[in-house]
Amino acid sequence: MLSDPKEARAGINEIHFLPFNPVEKCTAITFTDTSGNWHRISKGAPEQIIEICNLKEDVSKRAHSIINKFAERGIRSLAVAQHTVPEKTKESPGGPWEFVGLLPLFDPPRHDSAETIHRALHLDHKDEVIAHLPVEELIETSDGFVGVFPEHKYEIVKKLQERKHICGMTGDVFMVLVGDGLESFGFTTSFSTSRWIS
Repeated sequence: MLSDPKEARAGINEIHFLPFNPVEKCTAITFTDTSGNWHRISKGAPEQIIEICNLKEDVSKRAHSIINKFAERGIRSLAVAQHTVPEKTKESPGGPWEFVGLLPLFDPPRHDSAETIHRALHLDHKDEVIAHLPVEELIETSDGFVGVFPEHKYEIVKKLQERKHICGMTGDVFMVLVGDGLESFGFTTSFSTSRWIS
């Protein structure tokens, strides 16, 4: 454990930082060391990191076994990979990715998770009922959305506004929709998450 988080960046010079996004499901930093060598480290969803590292089948199975053991204890996993960037440009693909390992991430359930699961288990074939609804009505009658890509968030907000709803949200997607002129109101911070559309 580092006594100061700043120690993690000692001796490196950041060249480029790729923030997390729901498509790539990972984040990456490109940096130089004290000798001027270029490196890139990526952290993110294990399936994404395992794929870019092109792991052998036995190593991939072992990684998935660890991920499953974490999951049995209610712990999520993050994977880490690294490679060198001999071309010395932030755009270059770099050399082959090397799998560094897995990190456990404790992400406790929300306070209302048990109630939400209970309600979902007692919907009495609601999926058969909603399958025949027009998409606008489906959006309008939903309690919320999760795991939605930015382009879908845009469409959801657009459909709600067409039906004269005022749309509020938080997080990075708000900044995207502001740029597209679709915002009604919203808040964004460096640590925000969306409770309506996330």
